[in-house]
Amino acid sequence: MTFPFKIPQLGEGLVGARVVTLWKRTGEFVERDEPLLEIETDKAIMSLESPVAGEIEEWLVQVEDDAEIGAVVCRIRTEHAQKTAAHSPEAPEAAPEQETQPQAVAALPTHAIRNGMVSPRGRSLARDEGVSAEELELLSRENGRVALDDFQAHLRKNTEQVAPGEPFTERSLSPRQARLATHLERAWREVVPAILEIEVSWDGIEQEVKSRRAAHSTDEKPLKVTPLHVVAWAVSNSMREHPRFCSTWKSGGILREWRHVNIGFAVALEADELGVAVVSRTETLNFEQFSQATRREVASIRAGEKSHGEAQFLISDLSKAGIISAVPLVVPPATAILFIGTPYDAPVRTADDGLRWEKRARMVLTCDHRLVNGAGAASFLRTFQRLLPTISAE
Repeated sequence: MTFPFKIPQLGEGLVGARVVTLWKRTGEFVERDEPLLEIETDKAIMSLESPVAGEIEEWLVQVEDDAEIGAVVCRIRTEHAQKTAAHSPEAPEAAPEQETQPQAVAALPTHAIRNGMVSPRGRSLARDEGVSAEELELLSRENGRVALDDFQAHLRKNTEQVAPGEPFTERSLSPRQARLATHLERAWREVVPAILEIEVSWDGIEQEVKSRRAAHSTDEKPLKVTPLHVVAWAVSNSMREHPRFCSTWKSGGILREWRHVNIGFAVALEADELGVAVVSRTETLNFEQFSQATRREVASIRAGEKSHGEAQFLISDLSKAGIISAVPLVVPPATAILFIGTPYDAPVRTADDGLRWEKRARMVLTCDHRLVNGAGAASFLRTFQRLLPTISAE
């Protein structure tokens, strides 16, 4: 059976929303209560969860599309769809759109509003930024359907010029950076951080990289392994031994424990922007598959694609940036984030009480203290260190 997933009623007066992220691809499996997509309304950015478990049969929207309340955005193939649909209340009909229009766009021609020429987010932005009806009408004539990017380009055009007598310019953030800023503000307000730091053998990690390359490469198909893959693989296996790190916080003090391990990688983009590449269900992969999946997902984010999936654990790799130590910020819904610092030479005591030089690196773990206490975080790091390769004392 197929379950039609609809945009639910999200609040009084809301008639639609913009699709920000699709967490699942067509053909992927979604668990019941697992985040399915992220949307943006005039009031907030929020994740919508699937009420059923099943396979994504078809997406009827794409990222940046506008969807009306009650519209079907995807179909989920599940044997229980008919039963679930019978008990799921239908989304109420949207209120007539003209009743919810901001005053700034009230004078727009009927076709520009009723034919969807102005998105819900666009109407809100027009109201907040004081964009006149005449300006919106001009944008509609120039671009057809007026999307959020059109508004932002219009605002940048009007604000990037230096005001007479003022030593500054103003411009809007890009949509990606604006979404990140929203999530960071939420993290700062909600998360209570617990921070622990350890030092590991970077020589041991590099030795493992060489060993993995030799074991999994062929002349025709060399395996491209990096220290990040080795560290992330140890994180994945540690999470399996510490299920609290596979959990996420829900409002009302609810702990949601996931059956799968999803790891997100912070990806630096042009113009100092940041993306997150998510490798899902890592517990089902071997090291070679995990390494390939990580490279593939990172490349897709750098190519401008949207992230698919939601990570419980994030990794920020600055091992090549010259930064030895830093405190990373946990961004919900993730429960923890690991910072990988730049390696440095340090003296290490040998078995005969002598000293030798070894490359070491600091790794800093920040956890959401609402879910993970100090003892639990320390236990996770002990497991992580045990699974990381080391150089034996000589």
